[in-house]
Amino acid sequence: KERFSQRFGAAIKSGGRSDSLKKILFAELTLDANALRHYVKTVFSELIVRESENGEWWKTVWVEGSDFASVRAEPDVARDIYNVVSHWFRVKGLCVDREVRASGGSIDMLVTGAANSEISRCGVEVKFAHHQNVIHGVSHQLPDYMDDLRAEAGIYMVIWCKGDKFSKPTNYASMEELADELKRNVPKEKRIDVVSVNASYRPAPSKRI
Repeated sequence: KERFSQRFGAAIKSGGRSDSLKKILFAELTLDANALRHYVKTVFSELIVRESENGEWWKTVWVEGSDFASVRAEPDVARDIYNVVSHWFRVKGLCVDREVRASGGSIDMLVTGAANSEISRCGVEVKFAHHQNVIHGVSHQLPDYMDDLRAEAGIYMVIWCKGDKFSKPTNYASMEELADELKRNVPKEKRIDVVSVNASYRPAPSKRI
């Protein structure tokens, strides 16, 4: 949520973010498809994946008061992710848009940069791991969006919620197993990175046995 975005902004000023994020944040960004793809992936990895693993971002995925038994609507979670990451793109002179219409639907985010009369685009699609079309999302949905938007790169962010209080998806035992399956289904001609986020319930350290 927005409070996480504000906290991250203060963290970078105080040295609270990782060296990898600070390195690319303060380095000059050479705008081509590979550089944009790397920057977008690093921002998501550091601000969402890392914070979910080591902090409390994972809690924002769950319906408040549900005792971690119900997750929020996917578009709402995607909006919160946008709120966290968007200003990290804008400080590099990149444009980031939400819910961009494409191929009869809408992609969650589109990051665009321009330099020397060249435009580079990276599409971002967010999916829950238990979504019934999670494989189709990386094999067809995101690639179709990328084609329509002329995006050279893509990020497929998958949020894993399975754990002690939530049993889905039932057909994958671990986040890593699903990630491997997703990577196998990325079209060979597409530059798509699969980014997995662990948002499964975990008790506070003081309550762990």
